[in-house]
Amino acid sequence: MVLSRVGADTHFWCGASCHVIRWRSARRRTKSLVAPCWSRSGAIVSQRREASVASSLLGRVWSTKTVMVASMLEVHGVLLQLEAACDGSKQHAVLFGCMLCVWGMCLQQVHRYDESVANFLRAEPFLEIAVSCGASYFDEMARRLYVACLLYVQKLEEAVRVCEEGVRLYRSPGFLRLLAEARTRKAEVLSLDADRASTRVLAFKRAVEAFEEAYCLDPGYKLMYKSWVFALTMLGDFEGCRRVGDYAVRACHGFWVHPLQRPNHMLAGLESKPWYDTSDFPWVRRLEEHWREILAELIAVEAVGEVWPEVRGHDRALACGGHWREFPILGLGSASRVQAASCPVTCGLLMEVDAVRTHAELWPSQETALFSRLTPGTHLRAHCGPTNTHLTCHLALRAPHGCRLRVGGESRCWELGRCLVFDDSFEHEVWHDGTDVRVVLLVRFWHPGLERVRRAACIEDEARSRKCKAWILR
Repeated sequence: MVLSRVGADTHFWCGASCHVIRWRSARRRTKSLVAPCWSRSGAIVSQRREASVASSLLGRVWSTKTVMVASMLEVHGVLLQLEAACDGSKQHAVLFGCMLCVWGMCLQQVHRYDESVANFLRAEPFLEIAVSCGASYFDEMARRLYVACLLYVQKLEEAVRVCEEGVRLYRSPGFLRLLAEARTRKAEVLSLDADRASTRVLAFKRAVEAFEEAYCLDPGYKLMYKSWVFALTMLGDFEGCRRVGDYAVRACHGFWVHPLQRPNHMLAGLESKPWYDTSDFPWVRRLEEHWREILAELIAVEAVGEVWPEVRGHDRALACGGHWREFPILGLGSASRVQAASCPVTCGLLMEVDAVRTHAELWPSQETALFSRLTPGTHLRAHCGPTNTHLTCHLALRAPHGCRLRVGGESRCWELGRCLVFDDSFEHEVWHDGTDVRVVLLVRFWHPGLERVRRAACIEDEARSRKCKAWILR
C-alpha cells in the first residue's frame, strides 16, 4: 500500500499488484521493468481516456512552465488513473514518467521533499525508456524531466550527455540552462577531488559557456544567474561575477538590486547597504564592554585542547594559503551546544539579544555564533553570503596589523575589542598580511528591517529555493 496525503484531511490509497512488462525499442535491447497495474478490486478504466486526460494536464504544465499547488488534487488523481491503465507502451511510459515528476514538483511546493525525491527516482526508468524511443509530442519535456531524475541519483555524466543531445535537437534557452546546471553539478562534485582539478576547471568553464549562450537567447530567467555566479566564483572570475550581477539587476527587476549583492536567497524590500553603524545596535556596545571576558573564555577553551575545525563545504575552496578555522558556539545542533557550555559568558550575552537568540532558535542548522580564526598569509576570495535576511557582527579578539575586510567597495580593518557590522550578502573578501593569528567572534542576527513574524517564513522560503528544482521546465 502507498499512502499519499494532500491537504489536511484528504488521503489517497492505491493498492497495486505488480507484474513485469517488457518494453521494446528500435534503439535499445528489450528491457524489463516492474510497473504497477490496477488491482483486481479496482475498476477497469479506458487506457485511451486516461492517456488523453494525462496529455491534457501535461500540456498545461508544459505551456505554463509551472506547477500550481491548487492543482495537486487533479495531478494525483490523474497519476493514479494513469497507473491503473498502464499498458506497457511507449506512450504510457512517457506520460507516466512525466506525471510522476509533475507530482514530485507538487510535493516540493508543500515542503514534502523526501516524497518528492522518491517520485523522481521512480520516474527515472520510465523516462529512460521514453527518451531512448525517439521523438514524441512530449519529447522535450520528457528529456528535461529525465535529466532532473539523473541529477537526483547523481548520474552526472549521463545527465550532461542527455542535455547535450537535447541542445542539439532543440537549441532552446531552457535546455541550455539545464545543460549549464548539469555541468555545474558535475564540476561541483569534481571540486571535492583534489586530484581532478584540471577536469573540474574545464567543467565549470563549459557550464559558463552554456549560461552565456542561454543568456543571449533569454536573459529574463532569474534563477539562472545564481548558478552562473557560482560557477564563476569557483573559477575565481570575480569580474565575471560582477558582470553577471549587473546583467541580473538590469534584466530581472527586483531579483538583485546591486551587482555586488548576489545572495542565493534575496528578500525584496529590505535595506541594502554593505556596512552598518554599530551605534544602531545597542547590544553591540555590550559585547565590546565584555570583550576581555569573551577572550578569556576562548583562551580557556584553547588551553584544554579544543580543536578548531576546518570550515565546511565550498567555504574551504575560498581560502587561498594559510588556514581558516571556526569554532561554533550557537547553531549547528548538539555539537555547538557542548561547545557553548565552555563559553557561558559569551553565550549569555548573545542570548540576551532577541535578533540573535531567535536566529539560533529558528535556524538551528546554521551557525549563529562562532569564533573565526585566520592564520597569517590567508586570503579569503571574494564571495557573497547566502541570504540578505541577516547581518553579521565581528568582535575583534586578536587583531594584528595587516588584516582587512572588504565589503562591497569599501575596506576596513579590525580593531581590538571593537565590532564591525556588515551585510555579508554583499561581495566580501579578507586579507591577512600580518604575522599573528586573527580571531573574531562572529555573530549572525536578523536584519532589523525583517519583522519578527516573518522570520520563520523567510527560512522556509530559503529552504524551498535550495530544494525546489524550479529550473526543470523553464
